[in-house]
Amino acid sequence: MARNVRNLWNTELVIKFVKIKEMKIKSILALLPALLFLNCKDAKTEQQPAAAKIFKVTLDVIAKQEDDFCLLYTTDGTSVFKDNGIWQHVKGSADQQDIVFNLPENVKPTELRIDVGFNKKQEEIIIKEITFEYNGKKKECKGEEMRVFFRPDESKCTFDGTTGVIKALVANGEKQVPSLYPQEAYLGPELKKLVN
Repeated sequence: MARNVRNLWNTELVIKFVKIKEMKIKSILALLPALLFLNCKDAKTEQQPAAAKIFKVTLDVIAKQEDDFCLLYTTDGTSVFKDNGIWQHVKGSADQQDIVFNLPENVKPTELRIDVGFNKKQEEIIIKEITFEYNGKKKECKGEEMRVFFRPDESKCTFDGTTGVIKALVANGEKQVPSLYPQEAYLGPELKKLVN
C-alpha cells in the first residue's frame, strides 16, 4: 500500500511537472509571434536607409562634336563659382541627348553656371531643355524660359533663348568656352523652391 501511495504521489508529481512545462511552453509560444514581429520590424528599419537627397540637373542638348560640359554651383547665395564643378563627357551626335549632373548628396545649390563647348572644333550647341530635380520636385525650362534663368557670358558666347542655340565667340583668334551664368534674381529663388 505504501508503494501504491508512493507511485500515486510520483505520478501526481509528474503530471504537475508536465502541466507546468506545458504552461511555460504555451506562454512562450504565445509571446513568440510578438517577439518575431518586433525583431523583423527592427530588421526592416535597418535595411532601408533614408533616401539620399540628390539635386540633379539634366541638359537636353545637341552637341555634334565630342566634348566636356561642366556644371558649377554655389551654396552660399553668391555667383562666385570656385571649385564646385561637376564634369560630364558628351558624345558627339546630331541627335538630342541628356547630359545629367548629380550634385553631391544633400547639397542644396543657390546658383548654377553651365560651361559648354571646351572642344575648339565644336559647332554651335543647342540646349532644348534644362531640368532641375530634388527630392521628388521638378522644374523644366524650355525655350524662352531658359533665358529667364540663364544669361550668356557675353565676352565668350551668344545665347538665343528661343532656339537654345549657344555660339562661341572668337577673341584674339581663339575660340572662347561658352558659359551660361545665372539670372540671380530668378534662378536663386527657383532653386530655393525646389530644395525647401
